[in-house]
Amino acid sequence: MSFKEGEIVRLLTEPGDFKVIHRKTSGYYIIEDEHGFEYTVQEKNLVRIHNADIPVSEQIQYVVQEKEKEHKRHLSKSKSSKKIGTPEIDLHIEELLDYHGNMSNTEILMHQMMCFRGFYKQKRGEGYKKIIAIHGVGEGVLRTEIVHFLHSQDNVEYHDADYRKYGGGATEIVFL
Repeated sequence: MSFKEGEIVRLLTEPGDFKVIHRKTSGYYIIEDEHGFEYTVQEKNLVRIHNADIPVSEQIQYVVQEKEKEHKRHLSKSKSSKKIGTPEIDLHIEELLDYHGNMSNTEILMHQMMCFRGFYKQKRGEGYKKIIAIHGVGEGVLRTEIVHFLHSQDNVEYHDADYRKYGGGATEIVFL
């Protein structure tokens, strides 16, 4: 099954509708939720929507509505005040994807940055005071891209995260 850019789809595991942004050659798609967050998912986890063609029983419609209400309640609660704690995202490609052997270095970097931007937007929107991006030491390419992204953002500061805990391979981002 192939999905077209701009097509509205659903995930098997999440409520809500998503828009197909881009099809990757590796059998993955980049999709966007209603808040503009992008995700990379396997084709097998997507479902085409044909609202007019699929009769939905009242019981299924009720379950979907309750799931969406629960999701909206969770979002509204999370924005009510600044959250305590520091969420972390490990951007090592092995942590983000089960298999990445057929990806070029550029594709890997693009995927890592897409995950970072989505995490950044989500946690900022949820009211956290700070987040940690674990990028590793390496040659510094990912760290440089993260810093470049952060320069374009308003009301944010960043610095190296605790060396004792992360060994120089992480950045702490503080939302002002």
